Amino acid sequence: LQPTKREKSPAVTEEEEAISLPLQMLCQAIFDAVLVHVMNSCAAAAGIDWHALKLKLCGALVVNKQANVIKILADQGAYYDADIIFLQEVAGAFVEAFRAHDGLSSRFTLLAPSSVDHVRDQNSLLLVAKSRLAEAAAAEEVRLESALASDVPVADGDVCAFFVPLAGLGGAEPRRVLLASFHGDTAGLASTPVVGAVRKQAADAGVPLIFGLDANTHAREDPKGATKHIGAFLADLQEGPEVLAHCWEGTDTKEWHTTFNARTYLQPQLNKAVRYDERHTSKLTDCNPKDFILFSTSAFEVAKPVVRDNTGQVRFVEGIDFPTLTFPSDHAIVSSALRVRSAL
Repeated sequence: LQPTKREKSPAVTEEEEAISLPLQMLCQAIFDAVLVHVMNSCAAAAGIDWHALKLKLCGALVVNKQANVIKILADQGAYYDADIIFLQEVAGAFVEAFRAHDGLSSRFTLLAPSSVDHVRDQNSLLLVAKSRLAEAAAAEEVRLESALASDVPVADGDVCAFFVPLAGLGGAEPRRVLLASFHGDTAGLASTPVVGAVRKQAADAGVPLIFGLDANTHAREDPKGATKHIGAFLADLQEGPEVLAHCWEGTDTKEWHTTFNARTYLQPQLNKAVRYDERHTSKLTDCNPKDFILFSTSAFEVAKPVVRDNTGQVRFVEGIDFPTLTFPSDHAIVSSALRVRSAL
């Protein structure tokens, strides 16, 4: 919980600022009591042990979430043998779990931004195979603060970008590449400015770019422009110092969605809730093409078709809600293989 500061909310009085933390606790307690009453009333009629189910969900998605993420990365060859893994919305606990795992920590070099958000605890990271990058010290961080307008909704930890000397790109010596991982805002409005800023950094340095991101783009076009439409985002990739390609090219756009979940009524924003039997048709369901691997067309091309995974077993099951008890992410894993097009 964070106190409500008068400097950010001038209408708040000194007394209100002083009691903002205990008042938040009181309001949350009242809200929780309402939810428990609703669950007790509904579950009793249906004979459901809702508390046991809640504990199971908390165990899989909160208490043991990092262990489950580590297990997927370590046990699935498609991920353990990858050269680069782009991660978003990563908690500090993941970094600790990664470093404690002998297999992953010996296999990958971890790159993290110098500015991380310890409050939200949602940061972008890069894992680079040590066969490609032996030492993290060889990587040079790219900072974008001065390149982004003040109204671009980007928080500390959202962007992780490094110039990296990658081995095995067609020459005897490592070749410099800009790698970036990014988590966009809910509306997706920061995605184009951030991609543009990162792309300019690569162009100015004369190096190719590989960019893994949760762009938070939307399948439905908002007439008011409140969200970033997938079509507009793809058009933006054609602008700038170099055209960027993406991992989905050549595939059916119906297979691009990487999220599928909807809010229940057990949360405060009831106007966003979706009935269970309407979740496949409701416009409020988050079923959108949000995740991409972008790359410089002058240097790379897709070698193998993109693969989605919402099971943790390198396969995608259409129509299921996720996260699940065995898959701890609300975004599918997106993987692809790139081929060096020409000498860099």
